[in-house]
Amino acid sequence: MLIDITICFVAFILAYLVRFEFKPPRIEIDLARVFLPILLGVRIVTFYLGKTYAGIIRYTSSQDTVRIFYVITAGSLFFAILNQVRFYFFDQQYFIPYSIIILEYLLTLFAMIVSRIAVKVLYMELKTPEKARRRVVIYGAGESGLITKRAIDRDSRSDMEVFAFVDEDHGKSGKTMEGAAIFPLKNLMNFSSGKVDEVIIAIPSLDKEES
Repeated sequence: MLIDITICFVAFILAYLVRFEFKPPRIEIDLARVFLPILLGVRIVTFYLGKTYAGIIRYTSSQDTVRIFYVITAGSLFFAILNQVRFYFFDQQYFIPYSIIILEYLLTLFAMIVSRIAVKVLYMELKTPEKARRRVVIYGAGESGLITKRAIDRDSRSDMEVFAFVDEDHGKSGKTMEGAAIFPLKNLMNFSSGKVDEVIIAIPSLDKEES
């Protein structure tokens, strides 16, 4: 939570500096000082309600990224509404320019997502020492295959590395899934024994012909 709030604070300052070309006028600095506690307070509340702080960062998933997107977007929408309320019902002035709201939103969203990815990558590098690893191919580029790859990637004690996926769905061929290429099923026999050490079947059910 503390790291995320620090990111919001730095993003807010950077947004002002970029918006006013590193020379914000005095009146804008005064408004920023008034609005900063509001911004941090709203961010703290939305982070708490959205539980963005509750995930284990080294296991960050796409669901965590989507959660961050929703939480940051909700906070920034609140700032925009607050601007409108002050303008139309009080003194015909905005708290802060909308350009600042947009810049702070983009910087905060980017920094929070990247920080989690960086921690995850760093953790994987530190917990997986350099050693001979078995290169494996996963048969099945569906949900079960994705779950299998994530289970292998998250296990710091595993000596396996997912080299590729193979799938009978030709529409998936040539694409990638979490960094691993997807090949047509016919290519499975073309992998040399020195290139692939093991094949993992990640299909819930196989018919007789596939077996």
